[in-house]
Amino acid sequence: MPRVLISAGHTMMDPGAIYGDLREADLTRKIAPMVLEALRQSGLEVQAVPLDLPLPDRIQWINSSGLSAEAGDILVEMHVNDADSSKRGLEIWYEGVGGNESEKVGVCIADSVTTQQGVTSNGVRSEQD
Repeated sequence: MPRVLISAGHTMMDPGAIYGDLREADLTRKIAPMVLEALRQSGLEVQAVPLDLPLPDRIQWINSSGLSAEAGDILVEMHVNDADSSKRGLEIWYEGVGGNESEKVGVCIADSVTTQQGVTSNGVRSEQD
């Protein structure tokens, strides 16, 4: 059965965007468990990428996880941006170049989270962008 790997963007050492008291890493850590649970309830096998790995270690963990496009596995990473008014909101990154299952799951996650939590979507993007 294909797996879905969910990565919450940024770490406590590199918290990403900061707006007032809000840090991107804190927000993605609040969103990730909700996404994981919703995907599990849909009958999918899901796995969370360990939270506080620095980016090189995160990439190594993902590469050693057995993630396989041939098996239909999907990787999605979540970010919450605040660069300016045109780049503010939830942003989902997916594996591959588009038109694949990773993109479809990314769109589903973005639509669900933005609808249920009332946050703005900043789009769904390929790792190739």
